[in-house]
Amino acid sequence: MNLTVSFSGDEYTATVVVNGTTQTAYRPTVSINNYTPTHYVATTGSDSNNGASPGTAWRTIGKACATVVPGNVVKVMNGVYDEFPRLTTSGTVGSPIVFFAERIGGVKIQPTGTKTVTNQSGQPIIADGAVWGMSSVNYVTLDGFAMVGYKDLAWVESAYIALGFLGSGGQTAVQTWGERYGANGLAWDGGGIGCKIPNCTFANNLHCGVKSLAHGSSGWAIDSCLAFLNGTQNTDHGIYCPDDNVTARGNVLFGNSGWALHWYSNPQNGSINRNVSYNNGAGGMLMEGGNNTIENNTFYENQTTSSNMSSLFRGSTCSGNLYRKNILHVGVGSGFGYG
Repeated sequence: MNLTVSFSGDEYTATVVVNGTTQTAYRPTVSINNYTPTHYVATTGSDSNNGASPGTAWRTIGKACATVVPGNVVKVMNGVYDEFPRLTTSGTVGSPIVFFAERIGGVKIQPTGTKTVTNQSGQPIIADGAVWGMSSVNYVTLDGFAMVGYKDLAWVESAYIALGFLGSGGQTAVQTWGERYGANGLAWDGGGIGCKIPNCTFANNLHCGVKSLAHGSSGWAIDSCLAFLNGTQNTDHGIYCPDDNVTARGNVLFGNSGWALHWYSNPQNGSINRNVSYNNGAGGMLMEGGNNTIENNTFYENQTTSSNMSSLFRGSTCSGNLYRKNILHVGVGSGFGYG
């Protein structure tokens, strides 16, 4: 995918160009943050540098991930980064770890090589993995990055075949092989407390734009992000949240194969507000949890591939949720459904 994302001066209007086709997205909220960098990453840098100044910047975000300690603030200069960053170091309440892009949308992380991710037993679970992965980290901020996946690259098929996930049935087999759990734009396994994801873009990922893998994270927030054109089937979503105490605010989600917002299974005490979703395959939002507040969201012309779904669907195990001031404009299916 040839993707560029740029923003207006006030950062409310995003211009998305995908393979020469332009679409405009209007963000209902903007997260404005001011950081003082302690370290730098640049496409002109070197990982043998100390990263302490623009002139001695590191070359890769992965080097920064392997080096940072609580209180570090990493400024990533504009450019395209062909890598899979992995972060395993947490910040603290008073000294979070921050990674931020020089310009919102100006840093594109777009891997073109292969990566094998294994489970705790050392068995391969996915051929490619998330663009950016975090494991058991708390108090980390990622601000302004575009994480672009590779669902349209030829090596995805060969990697699946090599790991024995499917036969040599071609690209169709890749697209219909169940859920590709690790192949997300951003994914984390555990942790999440105090983590913030503002102003990021997630596109063209094989599974979800954002996903919490372990169903054991909590207390994270995603704010003013874009998630679009993720997935190939209705089990691939814009944002997948199974966790408690999560805030999703002001995100714009469109063209994802499954749900725009997939809150499953049994997330509690979340706040989902001022999000906009349209043209998503399964629907605007699936809620299968309790004591969450869903308000001031717009779900517009969803259910593009699943006529039996709803713009907003409440699962059978829900209790104590508050739904108010949401706008439901039906494409096919129903506006509000429950199971």
